[in-house]
Amino acid sequence: MRRTMVFAAAFAVSVLAIGFFWGAAEALLNYYRPVVGTPRAFYLLESINDRAFFYTIITLLVFVFGTAGSFVAQFSSKKNIGSGHILAFPVLLGTTAAVSVNLFWLALSFKQIFHGINVFSSIALNRAAWDLILFSTLFNVFGLLLVFVFVKTRTRRFTKPITYSVSAAGAALLIILQGTAVYKSASRPVPSHLPDVYVISVDACRADYFDGETAPRLTKYARKNCVIFENARSPTSWTTPSFASMFTGQYPDSCTRGGFTLVREVPTLAEILYRNGYDTYLLTGNPVMRPARGLPRGFRFFFYWEMSPLLHKTRFYETGLVYYITRGYNIKTGPGVINEAISERAYDVIEKDGKRPRFVWVHYLDPHSPYYPSPKYISDEYKKYAENPEFCLSDDVYKPENVPALKELYRGEVRMLDDEIPPLIDLIESTGDPIIIFTSDHGEEFYDHGNFRHGKTAYEEVMRVPLFIKLPSGTPRGGPRIGKRNVNAASIAPTILELLGLHVPATVQVGSLFDNPDDAPDITFYGSLMHTGGRTYAAVEGDMKFIARKSELEAGGEYYDLPADPGELNPLPFNETSERLRRALIEWVETNSVVLEAQESGESEVISKDDFRALGYVK
Repeated sequence: MRRTMVFAAAFAVSVLAIGFFWGAAEALLNYYRPVVGTPRAFYLLESINDRAFFYTIITLLVFVFGTAGSFVAQFSSKKNIGSGHILAFPVLLGTTAAVSVNLFWLALSFKQIFHGINVFSSIALNRAAWDLILFSTLFNVFGLLLVFVFVKTRTRRFTKPITYSVSAAGAALLIILQGTAVYKSASRPVPSHLPDVYVISVDACRADYFDGETAPRLTKYARKNCVIFENARSPTSWTTPSFASMFTGQYPDSCTRGGFTLVREVPTLAEILYRNGYDTYLLTGNPVMRPARGLPRGFRFFFYWEMSPLLHKTRFYETGLVYYITRGYNIKTGPGVINEAISERAYDVIEKDGKRPRFVWVHYLDPHSPYYPSPKYISDEYKKYAENPEFCLSDDVYKPENVPALKELYRGEVRMLDDEIPPLIDLIESTGDPIIIFTSDHGEEFYDHGNFRHGKTAYEEVMRVPLFIKLPSGTPRGGPRIGKRNVNAASIAPTILELLGLHVPATVQVGSLFDNPDDAPDITFYGSLMHTGGRTYAAVEGDMKFIARKSELEAGGEYYDLPADPGELNPLPFNETSERLRRALIEWVETNSVVLEAQESGESEVISKDDFRALGYVK
């Protein structure tokens, strides 16, 4: 009996030690290697807490089966092999499991997990990913060595005290880290006077396709309850730099590395709200917002779905382990299935009781390509296309002759969202009097300028997005009303902070959406690195717009009168205004370069709001 009790105690301590040791190690690695995992996404100590819990569950499962196998081996053996060796077997299995889990969690950071050899090209482009693989390998080899030393020395007179002392010190350290994580989370302020904040965004929704015909319920809600910004534009024309900008209030070339990764040193809206007592949630259907790009930083809870073209299924990545286990892994692909999954998770978050206010960003994948709506949202003329998954999901359909069908499928996805989102808004409003913001990360092109989809230009079809805000009752600047001035969706971050009465960091480059016209910049700036390579920028002053690739800024570009030429098909001759916009763009690009360099070098404090004010970007 005594041997059994000793074994059970050693078994329990080993489970906790391995679980928390691996969790702490991975959390530390993710903290110091920001490209892999979610840099500071859950804050260091809480990350240790979460990951340690995950590994504890994994090792516990392995230990249960490993221990059972060990006992079977002992009792079927002709000689007693001893409790130390019985313990060694599940420890070795637990270590092997940790190796597998490390690599599995790494693979979850890459959308090409099921896409064959492409996964290796993605990892090869990411030095930090190789660092993680190397670290995991060395770490697990070291773990195996420790187990071997422990088994061989635990009964020796001189090494036994040292072995147990080191083990006890390590366990104490992990317990302290665990307790500190709980304390840090609990000791944050509880600002019960601040409202919940919800941002609902949809992917690739151009403003001129979001109207009373395609989105009657949402447009009616906006006109009745919200401040509508008719001349809102995305920071740029594709997802990663656009959301990086919205999450930070900085321009894409200031806060991202090449448009693909959020610079670690930039404070995000979610981080600021978390420190001020908010529980922060990011629920998204777009895999480019996965942890490896840094966008979830500051969101305490993170959830995303993505589709595997190879398996024609979707899968999700979830920081909530219980939800992850209970909801399964794969579901069948179909029209709107990812939107439904996002809504389902959002309902769980909204209905969750809690004493802290919530900041919840819900991002729907539709109407992003491929356009695959339910046939009931399509006119009879084009219903045959919606009923043909091979057409909807194929990359070969993006041809000029298919433009009418693609446009109707796209509108069908907007109509589908118009049924999906209003019930979510109703549930949100039933919980109190929150701030609700609706927008998109960019628009979409249907051969307007010789391209399909987005991320290739800075024309209006990919830059103009819907944007409206429902403010809490009694807010002086509340709706319903329509704002006519040009605004940048990057202003969402400083707008939320200003509405909540929280400090706006000096790193923010754009003003609030509610700045008075006299206080707002005369020129608004947009654009960044495109999918096709190179950078394309735009500057808008009133009704006039100047567009130029970076290589053209010194002498070229395109100049448009938007009311007279909304399709931007007939460039105007250059004049004094176009020259002023061109010079402003040159100065703006140079400033963004300086800001990026300062932030990456850890000297961002040298760039103050006064610097931006002097350049005319903030007033």
